[in-house]
Amino acid sequence: MIRFEGDNNNNNNNNNSTTLSVVSEDNQPSPTEKLTKNNASSNITQFKQSPQRRRQTISILEIICDTFSIRGVARMRRGPPFLRGLWFCFVLIMTIGLLLTTYLLVQDYLIYDVSENINVIYDTRSPFPALTICHHHPFSQNAYQLWRNGQVMSPSVFNRNMRNLTHQFLLENDISTAEALYQYDSMSIYYQNLRVIDAYNLGHDTTAFLNCMRRVNHTIEIEDNCLNMEGFQIRKFSHHTYFNCHTFEPKTKMEAEDTDIIALIVSLGKDLNYYNQEQAFLTDLFEMAKGLRVVVHEPGTYPDLEREGLHVEPGKLNEINYKPVLWKLLDTPQRPCRQEHIDRDPELARITDHTLAESLNSDYAYAYHDLNVSYRYTQPQCILFHQQEDIIKECGCQYIYHPRPQFPSPDLPYCGSIMENGINVMVLSERVQCLTSGPLKATVRQHYERTICLPRCQYYTYESTISVTTWRAVDWQLHWLRQLNRAFKSMQHEAKQHGEEWNITNSYGFQRWKEYYEQDNLTNKLIEDQVLMWKT
Repeated sequence: MIRFEGDNNNNNNNNNSTTLSVVSEDNQPSPTEKLTKNNASSNITQFKQSPQRRRQTISILEIICDTFSIRGVARMRRGPPFLRGLWFCFVLIMTIGLLLTTYLLVQDYLIYDVSENINVIYDTRSPFPALTICHHHPFSQNAYQLWRNGQVMSPSVFNRNMRNLTHQFLLENDISTAEALYQYDSMSIYYQNLRVIDAYNLGHDTTAFLNCMRRVNHTIEIEDNCLNMEGFQIRKFSHHTYFNCHTFEPKTKMEAEDTDIIALIVSLGKDLNYYNQEQAFLTDLFEMAKGLRVVVHEPGTYPDLEREGLHVEPGKLNEINYKPVLWKLLDTPQRPCRQEHIDRDPELARITDHTLAESLNSDYAYAYHDLNVSYRYTQPQCILFHQQEDIIKECGCQYIYHPRPQFPSPDLPYCGSIMENGINVMVLSERVQCLTSGPLKATVRQHYERTICLPRCQYYTYESTISVTTWRAVDWQLHWLRQLNRAFKSMQHEAKQHGEEWNITNSYGFQRWKEYYEQDNLTNKLIEDQVLMWKT
């Protein structure tokens, strides 16, 4: 290294002289040597400070052990080494357990899991539920006339078509297709191959309900025409197994709370005729029954006939008792639910873009519809409705077990329809494959259940039981009950029409009353009917 260095020596007379010196690099300490020396110095300093810090740490631990309220911590400082080690292990294990338990409690809180608190409240009025009634034999007397005239395809004709088609595939050695076809001889497939208007015409109407009785605060109201029963409405809907079903439901919450008992006398219709038009439905053998299928459910909701239906025996007095259960769910981030104010708002409640009917009950608005009947929101039906929309998009048909947003047509038939454009079995096979491979998967249902189809935060369920006994009523009692009811209805109508001063003895209703009043023998011919007594 060459260094220029100025020298200001006072003994030198020449102040401007410059000394040139050459210094070898070997005489300079290397950077490595400098670093080593510095580190050594630092280590010496640290070694000198370490005992002092150690004493400070021990002093802090002693203070902690002496002042801690937990007895095990204080024992870690005193006693033999073995006991101190034992207490140390004990305190360490307990501390880890405490931290783990705290972590699990926090995790459990973040899940917002709640337990069920059951409160039994006596002497409280709950809204009277809705009652849906379906006939096990779905065909009315009008159906036989339509079949005889050839206006509607009869079950016997349907069965013959299925037999011909099965025979054709057997001749072609296609055993698997032939076996599947003979299993399609069912009420549900027959329904799906009818026009909607024909299905309505084949089923029962409200004339099947001969008499209705409603008890309100110990006052009895009797009607021959159940459509005129005060406080209740009858809604008819079409079902693929029972054809026409009828739902009796209160119009308002006040009417529901005032009702104590409803009693119905229901006609079962004409006897079965297997000789001509009804030679079909072999696969329905295990489900054929006589009488009625009844469901007690929340007003405005679609009844679950398959899961919640009760069988009512014919010719018996059937009493249905129910226990209302009010469910209140906690709306949490992990398990949200649908608030009540959403169900009351017609715009917020709807889950479809189609036009819906206006609800008579101010407690709820309709959310969707099945054919021409609107219903309020429930989580199961919401899931089925959205699955139906997926089926329409992917498979081009409507699944009969789900809500039907549109009337079936040649462009959008039922998935079980095979006779809309001639008999086409291959189309039916493609639809079945489409249903099982896509929209009906459990993952699709779970997706809707977690996202857009939330459970309602508050709803009722009705635990129903039925008791059956022999009906002691006879035909003449029913005859005179109906005549008396019509007589007094007629007198009330004529009194309003002519004024209070009009002599009621001149009315037609009074003449009917007089017939009963002057009758010595009240017996009449036997009428086999069905009584359904429904009480709280």
